[in-house]
This record gives sequence, C-alpha cells and structure tokens, in this order.
Amino acid sequence: MSGKWTLLAVVGAVQLVLAADTTMISIAMPSVQHDFQVSDASRQWVVSAYTVVFASLILLGGRLVDRFGRRTVVVAGALGFAVSMIVVGTAADVGVLIAGRAAEGAFAAALTPANLSVLSRAFPDPRERARAFGVFGAVLTSGGGFGLVAGGALTEFSTWRWWVCVSAPIAIVAAAVAWKQLPRERGDRSVRPDLPSALLSTGGFVTLVWALAEGSGGRWGSPLVLGSSGLAVVLLSAFVLRQRTTAQPLLPLSLLQDRRRISAYVAAAGIGFGLLGMFLLLSYQFQQALGFGALLTGLAFFPMLVANAGVATWYTHRLLRRRGLSVTLGGGFLLLAAGTLLLSQVTATSSYWWLILPAEVVVGFGAALTGPPAMSMATAEVGVRDSGIASAFFSTSQMVGTSVGVAVLNTIATQSGGYATACLWAAVILCGVGAVAVLPGRVRV
Repeated sequence: MSGKWTLLAVVGAVQLVLAADTTMISIAMPSVQHDFQVSDASRQWVVSAYTVVFASLILLGGRLVDRFGRRTVVVAGALGFAVSMIVVGTAADVGVLIAGRAAEGAFAAALTPANLSVLSRAFPDPRERARAFGVFGAVLTSGGGFGLVAGGALTEFSTWRWWVCVSAPIAIVAAAVAWKQLPRERGDRSVRPDLPSALLSTGGFVTLVWALAEGSGGRWGSPLVLGSSGLAVVLLSAFVLRQRTTAQPLLPLSLLQDRRRISAYVAAAGIGFGLLGMFLLLSYQFQQALGFGALLTGLAFFPMLVANAGVATWYTHRLLRRRGLSVTLGGGFLLLAAGTLLLSQVTATSSYWWLILPAEVVVGFGAALTGPPAMSMATAEVGVRDSGIASAFFSTSQMVGTSVGVAVLNTIATQSGGYATACLWAAVILCGVGAVAVLPGRVRV
C-alpha cells in the first residue's frame, strides 16, 4: 500500500470512531433517557451538546491544525476523545453526561479538520481525490454501522455504558498509529488562533439552536425566544465583522468567494439537518412504536448504510466526473427529500419492509451523492495555509445543520404532530437547501 493510501487508512480509523459514537448515542437514547429521567423536550441536548460544541469550535480546531500540524492534532485529539468517552460512560447524572458529550464535541472539532486536511494534501489529483473522498465517505458509513450494531447489542444485552470499552481502545490505538505513520511537521507558528472569534461563534450557535428549538414548539412570540434570537444575530454578526477586521481570522471570508465551496458548505448543512435528526426520530419509532429491541433497531438502519457505502464507493466519483457538481448535488438532494417524504407517511402500524426500508435506501443513495463530492469540493484549490480552516468550515456547516435539525425536528415531533410531521418538514427544507446548493454564480463577501 502506497504512503497516501496508508494515510487514508489512518485517518479513516480515527473518523470511524467519531461516526460510531454519533450513531451509538442515537440508538441508545431511549435507554439514556430512561436512566436519567430526561424529558422528551430536553433529550435533544444529549445529542446537541456534542454537535453545538463541535460546530462552535471546529473553526478554532482548523487553525490549531494549521499552527501545530496535522500529526500533533490527530494524536492529541484522539486521546482526548477517548478520555471524554470514559467520562460519558461513567456519568452519574445527566449534567456530567452532557458535559462529557460536550468534551467529545470539542476534541472531535480538532480531529475532523485534521483528518480532512490530511486527505486534501495527500490527494491533489482530482481523480484520485474524488476516489479517496468516496472511500472516506464509505468509512464514515461503516463507522455508523459499527456504532449501530455494537451500540444496539450493548444496550439490549448489557448497558450502553459499556460502549466506552469498545470505542475508547480504538481511539487510543488510532492515536498510536497516527503518531507513527503521519509525517512530522512543525506547522505554521505564525498562525495565531483567534479566541475572541471562537467565543463569539460558540455563543451565537448555542443561542441560535436554543431559540430554534423553543420557537419550533410554537413559542416564537415569547420574549425569551425573541431575545435569544436577537442575541444570536448580534453574536454571529459580530463574528463576521471580526473576520473582516482581524489580521488572522478564524474564517477567512475569501474562502466564501468560490461558488463550488459555497455549494459544498450549503450541502453539508442540508445533509446534517436531515440525517441525524432522522436517525434520532427513527430510533424512537423503531423502539417505541414498532417494539424493536436496541439491537434490531441498529440492524434496521443497515440497508441505508449499505446503500450509502455502495454508491459512495463505486458510483459517486464517476457521476461527479461526468455530470459535474450541480447535477450530482441536485440529484442527491432530490433523493434525500424523496426518502424523507416517504417517511412522513409512517404511522405506529406502518410496515418496516414496505415503507421504512425503501425510504432508507433512497436516503442512503441521496447521502452518497451529496457527501463525498461536497467534502472534495470544499477543500479543492485551497492554499496550504488555509487547508485546515477550509476543511473545518465544511464540518462546521454540517454540524450546524445537524444541531438545528435535531433541535427543530425533535421539537416538532414532540409538540406538533409526531415523527411523520417532522419528516414532512424535513423533506420541504431539504428541497430548499438543495436548490440553494446548486445555484449558479460567484458569491462575493
């Protein structure tokens, strides 16, 4: 195996742990909610604590990659993530659990841009690059599948807490392999991480997600929601203003002047909005409405993951090369919306085989046509100095979409008509995001 494909294997193993942890918590949520007596309205924060912190700090993580080098960040991030998982697995109350999930998000915020930067630098050729990101997308899907099965088995036959015994050692081994295999590099010590910008983005994202969650429950006119919405706008506007004026911004606005990257970032937000929110809702549909055990619930998701991995590995890069970004992304979002629309027909007595399974396969196809090309285009033709931050903003976009999706769809499901209504809204939003993602033209900032 050549050196660059070895690097792909190393970063794939690290990212596999992150993906597995995300899907595991989705499967285990009914048990976690029962163990800690978490209300339906508040359960989203067990997931959102991870995604909001991840989205808030990943820009800072990208700058840490640029300053300290990919090897250092991958190793430190993997070890820190392992420790955070141990905190989650041994939590005695919901506060410690959410704090541990937030710590996982912080370390994942450093790991993810480092991994994407490794791939971006290792595969400069467009054809090999598309192939590598297709394989990377399949690895993420495999990690999701591993988390579903392992998390489901542990939850059903033992306890979800034993998950750390499976995943923490993988993260530690991945850190050791990365230390040995990744090339030594000093990084650019002239890069200075902008902590005020990180605080502004964190505050803005947290208040935005909270306001959307509360507002989607029918309380848009309440003073608290209006005040939180206004504060989110102020903080995020201040963040953008600082990026214009500071010498070393967390997010160079020049990165947003390329149409392909705009399409990639919008697509990432849409993918995040639809997929994890759907995972969470279907986990409850399977276990509460259809009476599936945790293991059977994990297995019930597998057709979607297999469809995703197959298309991402063998077909997406070919379609991208032949038809281009707009056709690939547009077609992928149409499939995502169509699959989610099918799920809006689900009732407590719906057949898994005749309704949910076909919908999962369609969603898997759609995710495969949107994720890998978006990852590739987000980091294409970016200079060495900004490669980490370009990778980071892709993941920021995805996790912002995920945080908003989990918050909004969970609130709609619990207060405004159930899972089917939430999926209907998700289908409409995915159509809109897909249209924006393929708009022509060059955006000026």
